[in-house]
Amino acid sequence: MTRTLLLVLALEVALAGWWALPSVHADDEEPAGGVAAGAAKAGGTFEVPPPAEVSDEEVSKALAVLRAALDERRPGLHLYTSLDQAQVLQLAQVMDPGAVVSSGDPRDVELHFGQQIVLLRADPRGSLRIRHSMKGEGIPPELANAWNYDMRFATCSVDPDGNFHFQRDVLLIGGVSPENLLEELRLFRSQFIEYAKRIAEATK
Repeated sequence: MTRTLLLVLALEVALAGWWALPSVHADDEEPAGGVAAGAAKAGGTFEVPPPAEVSDEEVSKALAVLRAALDERRPGLHLYTSLDQAQVLQLAQVMDPGAVVSSGDPRDVELHFGQQIVLLRADPRGSLRIRHSMKGEGIPPELANAWNYDMRFATCSVDPDGNFHFQRDVLLIGGVSPENLLEELRLFRSQFIEYAKRIAEATK
């Protein structure tokens, strides 16, 4: 009984640590439209996105649609091993019904976290990149290194021009469920809110 209780407590601590933590390498390519495409507002105080407001019922309906689309390709096996543009758009619209294909680069899908624009791009080799870019004017570059030291999952980098990139790559090789992809987006959003708070604090 005592051993079982200890195992349960250890699992709870591990899970709590996993959710509290936020990593991915930088891309050689700039997002469509340059860094300005990643931020809706330039200059001034950086706005922290509000918490997501998507009901459990809406999420369940969206997941049912995603599973049905997968069934048409691989009956009975609800796993993505790659994503096309339509599927990326469907996924983004679960988080943001206003998500659209980017006018700057049709390979990207734009969704909004508050006033901030986040880009999703599928790689045909089997991954999904989630990325936010913005000009780094007034933001201390060491903030990026501090983030990477403290956190896991999403990473922050500064390019040679001083622009900040906050991103994560999701690997699809072997198969990933719609639920997992949605949780990846939710985790990215929660980490982005923390990242935005750090920027707001650093630029006061």
